[in-house]
This record gives sequence, C-alpha cells and structure tokens, in this order.
Amino acid sequence: MMLVGDKAVGLRLQFARELVALGIRVTIAVPTGVKLVTGDDAIGVVEYPFDPKHPLKTANALAQLRRTTNSDIVHAFSTGPAMVSSLAAWRDRSGIYVRTVNGLGRSFTIDGAKGLLMRTLYTGSLLTIDRHIRCSVFQNHDDAKWFSRVPILRRRRRQVILGSGVDLNEFDDLTVSAERVQEARDFLGTSGRPTAVLVGRHMKTKGVDDLCRAAELASKQTSNPMLFAVVGPTESNASLASVSSNATFGSVEFKLCPSWNDMPALFAAATLVVLPTTYREGIPRVLLEGAAMRRPLIAYDVPGCREIVIHGENGALLVPGDIERLANSLVRIMNDVHEQTRMGVCSRKLIEDSFDVRRIAAQYAALYRSF
Repeated sequence: MMLVGDKAVGLRLQFARELVALGIRVTIAVPTGVKLVTGDDAIGVVEYPFDPKHPLKTANALAQLRRTTNSDIVHAFSTGPAMVSSLAAWRDRSGIYVRTVNGLGRSFTIDGAKGLLMRTLYTGSLLTIDRHIRCSVFQNHDDAKWFSRVPILRRRRRQVILGSGVDLNEFDDLTVSAERVQEARDFLGTSGRPTAVLVGRHMKTKGVDDLCRAAELASKQTSNPMLFAVVGPTESNASLASVSSNATFGSVEFKLCPSWNDMPALFAAATLVVLPTTYREGIPRVLLEGAAMRRPLIAYDVPGCREIVIHGENGALLVPGDIERLANSLVRIMNDVHEQTRMGVCSRKLIEDSFDVRRIAAQYAALYRSF
C-alpha cells in the first residue's frame, strides 16, 4: 500500500513501521522536494508533484505511482493530498483509495455567509469527486456524525479510527534525558516556574489570543510566578494571525516562542499542555503527545479535543471562549502538584488504552484487509 501525505508526512513514519511489522508492504509518497529518511529498508519513499493549482496533474501522477509501486491501496492523509487522491480514484478505477479526514477545518468554525459558503463547497466536493473513495476514515466521532447526516454521504463507507497514534517509547517522560529536558527549559525560559505550553501556529483559532487574555486574568488570582508559552511558527495570513505579543502580567509571563523539534523534551519541561483551539481538527497531536508524557491537559470542548481530554480526570474541558474558567483551570492545576501527578497518570493510561500507535496501526491493517 502507498501512504500519501503533505510535507508533514514524516509524523506518520512510526505508523508506517508498525504497518510493516503487521506484514503490510508500505511505500510513502512525499511531495517533490520533501526529504524523508525512514531508516528502514522495508519502507519505500517516492515523490509526487503536489500542486494545488493543477490537481488533475497531481492525481494522474498518484495513479501512475500506484501502478509503478505495485500498491493495491492508496491511503491519503491531510486535506490537500486527500482531495487529489479522490481525483486519482476517479481516474484509476482499478486501485483502492482510502482517505483520512484530519478534521473538518476552519470552514466549520466560521459563522455567517462565508462559513456557510465554505461548508457548502466542501460538502459539494465530497458529493462529486469523493464517489470512488472506498472508505473515509474519521479521527473523531463528531466529524463522522456530520458525514452521516448528509443523505448521499451516509450511504458511503466510513469508519472512525482515533488519530494516527503515539509512539509510547518515544513519548515517555521516564526515558527523556535530563540534558534534553534542560535544553527545552532553557529554550522556554522556564526559570523553575510552572509552565503551560501551547504548541501550534500563532493563530486566533488555535487559542493564542485567548491564552494571552487568560494570562492577564490569572495574574489577578495568584502571586506565584508562572509562564504561559506558545511554541510554533508565526502565521503569515494577517486575517488568521494572533494579535498577541510577549507580555508580563504581575507574576505571570505570556511568551511567544518559535518552533522546537524535540517534542518529548518540550512536554517534559512543561507542567501542563493547553490548547484552547476552536479549529476543527481530527484529534490534536499536541494533546496526544502531551498526554503520553503524563501531562494534564486543558482544552476547549470542541470536536477532537473532547476525545482525549476527560474533564476532571486528566484535565479540564471548557466552554469555548470562557477565558475566566481557562484562567481558573490553569492557576488551579499549576499550583497543585498532587493534581498534576494524578491527572498525568490518567493521561498516560488513556493513551496506552486507546491511542498507542500499534493499536491504531492494527485497526488500519484490519481495514485494508477488509477490501
């Protein structure tokens, strides 16, 4: 089978390794110019010309790659590759095409006429070019329910598989070296302070501005030093970008940081992981990885997040936009070491029980073999 992704397809490399361990031959298709080192001779890597402006050209290239790699199944992750794979399925009827819906995205969080238009266009595209997709896989139950409410779509095959899984060996706070953790602390500038980390682009819909406002409110509730850090790339689209900047409110510092590659060490350096996002993702990877590292989670009660954050057990799940409760939850958990430990244990157990990459790969392998 051939896995098709965007420039971030390397995040699914361990997933591919687990498929190989289950007896499935895997080739990974990466956009032209993206370098991917698998470290495994059993996993092939090929390039395809991903060009959103010429989707038919990309679709034809994928169909040709399926034949030249002798792949029975093409499985596309991420929005762009999934759409062009739908076109490839239309042109290549002898292949089996599967797409994973990594969340319904920004169009399902925008109100008014613009949001309605975007949702209508998205639904229309599924009704037309998605007809030859053998199965649509959803990463959370809310997205699957939306799909089933559309009369024509509900007759098409669909399945829920929760995320792409987490490598429990890589993401384990008990195995990350003290040197790596100290490097992450120096990068964040924790200075021994309890630290809440939000990982994501500096966007409004990722909750960056809400976290900044929560930092200001938190400073009125505690005199203990705290750091609220946002780690990720800036957003070039001005209409989507956060308007917040570095600020200090009493004893609470709000800080914007660039991207950081060593995610296990970053989460090990944090007290908790926060994601007040309203963007409709499948299941946010940051929450999965943070939970695997035995960290409490704080998020808004939106599709995807509610699959991983269990209110009162491994963190707090809050009404979107409730900045006051966001601040209260941050202060309460960051000031309570016992709660941090208890919630962290619950987070790890949830990952072990439901989100281990080996478990997720086994579910996909069973799906592939059902065709």
